[in-house]
Amino acid sequence: MAGRSSDASSSRSPLILALVVAGGVGAVLTQPTWVEGEVVGLAGNVSVLSIAGAKASPLSLACALVAVAAAGALALSRRGLALACAIVSTLAGVGIVVGGVLVALDPAHAVASAALEATGVVNAPVTVSASWPVWLSIVSGVLIALVGARLTMNTRIRGEGASRTRYTRHTATRSGEGAGAVPHTDAEAWDMLSLGEDPSDEQRGV
Repeated sequence: MAGRSSDASSSRSPLILALVVAGGVGAVLTQPTWVEGEVVGLAGNVSVLSIAGAKASPLSLACALVAVAAAGALALSRRGLALACAIVSTLAGVGIVVGGVLVALDPAHAVASAALEATGVVNAPVTVSASWPVWLSIVSGVLIALVGARLTMNTRIRGEGASRTRYTRHTATRSGEGAGAVPHTDAEAWDMLSLGEDPSDEQRGV
């Protein structure tokens, strides 16, 4: 049983590590400038605009932090909670991608409030462009979504395997009609423990 636990943890460890790294990188990438450009005021004065990623897309920063938190929970959780955390990390990756794409497609919207503050004019003419951290943030979001999807798939497969083992075990118990104890492999015993059952009960004929 200890070996099964160790194998399950070791198989998830690289994915969890990848999720932590990608989430951390995604959070760091919201600190540099995402949008830069110029806005022209009524008097013809030109103001330089520079908007950091955390301000241009608060969604991207929030989702990156959620991905890191989900990775930490995954490392400590059992199957039921692990599946929820894996799904959350997938959605966090999608959120980072959406936040980055929105800024890349419409950088002027990201600087609208800064342009208004600089000129006092609503809808002042601006010339802006998205910088490289936006695209790297989108890449990190894609990686987080892929890792989260893989973790979700792995967790569901383990859950379905445990359910099949449980059904087979109970079928063997009923067909035995109390003839004796039902032997368990280490894998079956581990699945019983993960489902909250005591494998020694059936071996004692309970």
